[in-house]
Amino acid sequence: MTHISLNGIRLYGFHGVSAEEQQVGSWFEIDLVISAAVSDAALLDDDLSGTIDYSLVLHIVQTQFATPSRLLEHLAHRTATALLNAFPMAQEADITVHKLAPPMRGHVRSAAVRLTLARK
Repeated sequence: MTHISLNGIRLYGFHGVSAEEQQVGSWFEIDLVISAAVSDAALLDDDLSGTIDYSLVLHIVQTQFATPSRLLEHLAHRTATALLNAFPMAQEADITVHKLAPPMRGHVRSAAVRLTLARK
């Protein structure tokens, strides 16, 4: 099993429960790991078609991120599902969504949800 990761994907979005979060928006950071069986690409043919294309992963994350969610859990699950659907060789998607500087009474660098979704 190979673990392919993208870290620190920074996007501006309108996710949250409060009306202010939905209207003003805030910065988010996403880290993800996709576990996949890509040994042929790694050992034999050195061909992109046998593995996970990072640029397509980023496009899928950006597409899912463009649709607002009230809950980070929902956004993470929707994104993990889209990644598993896009890559048949992917066995698991582990995604962490960080809301940077969440609107709370106190200094909090980020609030995050981490979700791991395995292929059934």
